[in-house]
Amino acid sequence: VKEIARKILRGSGHALRLVRDVQDLARLEEGRLQTWPRRVVIADLVEAAMDAIAPEADRRSVEVAFEMPRERLELVADPDRVLQITLNLLSNAVKFSPSGGTVALGAHTGNGVTTPLWTPEGGWVAIWVKDEGPGIAPEDLERAWGEFQQVNPEDGDHGSGIGLALSRQMAEHMGGTLTVETAVGEGSRFTLWMPAGMEREERNGWIG
Repeated sequence: VKEIARKILRGSGHALRLVRDVQDLARLEEGRLQTWPRRVVIADLVEAAMDAIAPEADRRSVEVAFEMPRERLELVADPDRVLQITLNLLSNAVKFSPSGGTVALGAHTGNGVTTPLWTPEGGWVAIWVKDEGPGIAPEDLERAWGEFQQVNPEDGDHGSGIGLALSRQMAEHMGGTLTVETAVGEGSRFTLWMPAGMEREERNGWIG
């Protein structure tokens, strides 16, 4: 009975996330997604995402390890949307990592291997998530960013298939972007890049 109840709870949670993601994607495409920027402490946000993914990670026997940055990192953004993107990346990483594997995540400022070609004034703050999954083949990479797409689902848990598409569009809506480093058999590392060093008044007109 307890296992049935847990399955119902997981299924209802998945259904609610799917409805939310579809609604957000529609709002983005129609240009009416609302965002409410305020100061965000990156470590607090990442720890909240880890708390949210912990039950699923435990169920799949996957460890989630946070590499705490040396410095206190902050940005001005919508914390709920940044958390939503981070949680989407964590959920995918846990899903595709093998039992007994580790998902690592961390944050840093400045440039990296896959820094976007353009750089805003003040530079970037990056939140990255790395899994030990099968990786993505070069010919499948662009398709992985598409809506309702899943690449290499091995355990039958196909998910909604819109998490990456939604996450990238939402990041771009907030002035950031999403990049990936991946290779078949070596896992994937997704990085959310958000503008750093921007004061609240510099975001005038950004809400909506």
